[in-house]
Amino acid sequence: MRELILRLTQAQVPLAPERLKRLGWVIIDELNALESAELSLPAGHDPRLIHVIQQCVRYPTTKVSLTQLASDSGASVRTLERLFKSETGLTFRQWRQRFRLLNSLERLQQGESSTEVAYSLGYQSVSRFIEAFRQQFGETPQGYARQQRQLSPHSNGG
Repeated sequence: MRELILRLTQAQVPLAPERLKRLGWVIIDELNALESAELSLPAGHDPRLIHVIQQCVRYPTTKVSLTQLASDSGASVRTLERLFKSETGLTFRQWRQRFRLLNSLERLQQGESSTEVAYSLGYQSVSRFIEAFRQQFGETPQGYARQQRQLSPHSNGG
């Protein structure tokens, strides 16, 4: 895919319209065949939910329980659980895990080890981090980072 895009954008000689069209169709076919990685994180509208999400974002490595977050937000645990599910489509635990994993992406791409990232994000073991990452993104953290570095236009090839 990278090579196709480079061919389209960096051709020394302008491509004939028919060739350009065929390459475009190949790219579209390849994009349609890819499984998408969920790289977004839904948020809600309820002020209590927003308060909890802001706390998680401000202090991503703390292990504050939903009980404590509920107390701080003025809602019951049950209310927050319901709000997370209805407004984000995820449970609190799923939301926080995805948040941590999304925070790991840039650091991994910059060359940090899975061990450094796992512990800094509050995982109790590297293997738990790797398994959670694999479930979310379909591959290991280092495999994902390697792939992203190869796709990066600023990559030096290694």
